[in-house]
Formats: sequence, structure tokens, C-alpha cells
Amino acid sequence: MIEDYQRQLEHVQKTADANAERTRKRAEAEMADLKKTAEADADRTRKRMEAEIADLQSQISRLEADLAKVSPRPLDPCRND
Repeated sequence: MIEDYQRQLEHVQKTADANAERTRKRAEAEMADLKKTAEADADRTRKRMEAEIADLQSQISRLEADLAKVSPRPLDPCRND
């Protein structure tokens, strides 16, 4: 009778261990997928910001060129006259 309980206990422990291992593997796979998604999102955001910065720099250059056409002297941010 005790041997039957020990066998049942061992079976339950093995089943629990197997379930825990499957759950751990599934969680690791989900974490890897989440990491890939987060890295892709961060990369898209970084590229979008870099493109916006380049666009703003281009716009600043165009505005400086337009201002140079109407202003007889070069712009000097240190001058106050």
C-alpha cells in the first residue's frame, strides 16, 4: 500500500516536472519573440527619428539659403547688432 502511494507520488512529481519544463520552454520562447518585437520597434523608431532629424537639417539649410539671398551680410549668432 505504501509502495502504491510512493509510485503515485513519483508519477505526480514527474508529471509536474514535465509540465514545469514545458511551461519554462514556452515562456522562454515567448520572451525571445517579445525581445525581437521590441528590438524591431526600437529600430523603426530610431530610423524614423533619424529621418526626421535629417529632414529638419535639410529644412534649416534651405531656410538659411533663403535668408542669405535677402540678407547682405552673413549670419553670425554671436553678434548683437
